[in-house]
Amino acid sequence: MSLRDSVTYVAAVYLIVWVAVLAYMGLIGAKVRRLEVELTRIEAALPGRDDPPATPATPPTPTS
Repeated sequence: MSLRDSVTYVAAVYLIVWVAVLAYMGLIGAKVRRLEVELTRIEAALPGRDDPPATPATPPTPTS
């Protein structure tokens, strides 16, 4: 196998890896978008989401 053939194979493998990584990133991005849409829909369906959070109860102070 000559050096020129080796360079061609290495370039082909790099191209395949780049395409696979970009496809994976596209799939993950689409999944994240779907999850964000569903989360927004679920948050909108929850009652009382617009109410301010309740103030936490103050713990009793110890007496000596």
